[in-house]
Amino acid sequence: MRSLDDIPDPLDRVIAALPCWRHFLTLSVRWTGGLRRFGWFKKRDQSAPSARRGSLEQIVRDHAPPGETENMVSIQQLCWIAGISAETIARARAEGRLQEEWAQYDLERYRRLRAECIEIADKITDEYYRAVVINYLVEVCMKAADIDDARALFEHQEIRSLQEDIVAKYPELACPRTEMMLSGH
Repeated sequence: MRSLDDIPDPLDRVIAALPCWRHFLTLSVRWTGGLRRFGWFKKRDQSAPSARRGSLEQIVRDHAPPGETENMVSIQQLCWIAGISAETIARARAEGRLQEEWAQYDLERYRRLRAECIEIADKITDEYYRAVVINYLVEVCMKAADIDDARALFEHQEIRSLQEDIVAKYPELACPRTEMMLSGH
């Protein structure tokens, strides 16, 4: 039996998971055959099954030290979770409600997850993976409006293309001295 991950089309996944719905979710061959004449429902060349976007199989590099990919994926997932709390913190800061209990809970969770990510990141030796992880951490800091922490992490970014990605998203990280001069500090 095929697993659901082997089925590329989401509708086909539903049909495979719920066979009782098959007759509701599929169109008759005769009816779809007429639509093919108009260019709809064209048969596409089925390429070899590829890894899902962001999956471990997609990002594995042949020359990466053992365990590095798994560490990077763990950090990616932890940053995603921390990002949820970070957005809540930023909203609470903007509204002046950072001292409320729910905001303090999210602040503590954000700090704990960020510290866990940094602890795992310290174990990564591959230059590229370390740079990717720095980008994840900078993004989480920016979601929480921790510009100083994001800037400190950004200074450790060594790969130019990844620096450019971050600067494109957050131009305020590019020229900290210019902003300080303009603000009068």
